[in-house]
Amino acid sequence: MIAGEATSRVAPRIPLTEGESRVLSLVAQGMSNQQIAEALSVSSKTVRNRLLVLFRKLQVSNRTEAALHAVRGGLVGLDQEGAATGGDLVASTPVLPAGVPATS
Repeated sequence: MIAGEATSRVAPRIPLTEGESRVLSLVAQGMSNQQIAEALSVSSKTVRNRLLVLFRKLQVSNRTEAALHAVRGGLVGLDQEGAATGGDLVASTPVLPAGVPATS
């Protein structure tokens, strides 16, 4: 690889159900299982089960890897600040990483 050259790994397209796609999009936006459950009007157990199926399908072991797969696969995009966007559901309030204070 030439110095300064960026590599671009695109995640392979894996068929997902509509429910799996919606959950993956919301995970990529930083939502917790409970927030996803509320947004989709399902139980948090349903969200957990869909995530477990997603992890197997995508061959990932955690939410971060799944979110990265969603971005690389084009399911969600990134805005200018690097926050995940896309899908037909968007978090109604921003979700900040642990330890990051909200600004007013």
